[in-house]
Amino acid sequence: MSVEPAPTIVVGVGQAGINVINRLHGGDGLGWGDEYDKYFNYIAIDSSSNEVRNAPDKATQVQLRSPRRNVETDLRNHPYLTESLDIGEKGAQRQRPIGRYKLDNRDTPSWDAHFDKISGAIENHMRTCRRDPDIKARQINVIHVHSLGGGTGSGTFPLIAHMLNEITGDLSGSAGGMNIYTAGVGVVPEIMHNLDTFSPPGDNRYYANAYAALRDLSKLINADSDDPLPVYLYSKIADLNEGLTSFNLDRLEPQDQVTSSPYRHYFLMGVDEDQIDGNNKQGGPETYRSMVNNSIMSAIYGLSMYGNEIENWFETAEGHFQFGSFGQTQLTVPIEDIQAYCRLNEQIDELRTEVDHEDEEREGELVERREEKMADRRALEAILEDP
Repeated sequence: MSVEPAPTIVVGVGQAGINVINRLHGGDGLGWGDEYDKYFNYIAIDSSSNEVRNAPDKATQVQLRSPRRNVETDLRNHPYLTESLDIGEKGAQRQRPIGRYKLDNRDTPSWDAHFDKISGAIENHMRTCRRDPDIKARQINVIHVHSLGGGTGSGTFPLIAHMLNEITGDLSGSAGGMNIYTAGVGVVPEIMHNLDTFSPPGDNRYYANAYAALRDLSKLINADSDDPLPVYLYSKIADLNEGLTSFNLDRLEPQDQVTSSPYRHYFLMGVDEDQIDGNNKQGGPETYRSMVNNSIMSAIYGLSMYGNEIENWFETAEGHFQFGSFGQTQLTVPIEDIQAYCRLNEQIDELRTEVDHEDEEREGELVERREEKMADRRALEAILEDP
């Protein structure tokens, strides 16, 4: 290796996150050979025991278990649970609320137990690297990888981001001069470029989850001291309020507040979720699953090679959050334009129906209105094609 990498710990959450961990562990450092291995360690978190067990042996395994008690009470009282949700043993089943609930409930292991296990893994890797005379880098990277379209990864990421922020903040005082850099990587479903296609590929819940997760992400990374984001840990609220029958947030104090983004940078990785879900169609020589794993693997290796100078990679002013891609492209999500496009599509369909059924006297007026709407739609298409 011509450049020494910075020690890195990858926190892979859900199936997507653990897939990336497995690819990193078996990736041979893009040609570095066995020398790279000591710089990297992993934490695998999922609500599926099978996925957790599939993680590399060196990974710290954190299984989010289904509660065995208080479930019926929680379904009635939690603000984000409903009785129609399926709280089973086989992961979160693409249900964001269940992913969160399996992380934050009153059963064992508790929130604090997960916190201590994850904190211990990060601290141990930091201590091991500090003691290694061959490792000169004075920075450790903590990279949180998760899906935005599934259940566990997208449902837990706001709380795990807060947890990692608390952990790295606690460890920075005992880091012995090591800087701690944190980043997040979210895997998003494919955004269709064929605007006449009304049914995107894969399970539609991917898209509903991703939309909700992106709204959560926006609040998380834009939190500041003037507009803090409250953190409610419902397991602790219930433990502190015996006999609690309603989680009325107007009457409850949050356990903490997010006053700055928990990530120094956050990245989006796009992938066709339909291919990940098992159709196994080929996109060239690789499946989409391989493409996303290899892309994230290469980027994490690349980031680690910046050592103590990782901030220079982004060319962004200090204090300004960058919401970007691995290609160093700054991104925005045009949510208002997408909403306007969807509304116009509905109005166009309504006008088409009216034109089909109204008499000739009104048809000219309706056609003119429809043409105006179509012109608005074409203007929005230009944005949607290249956001």
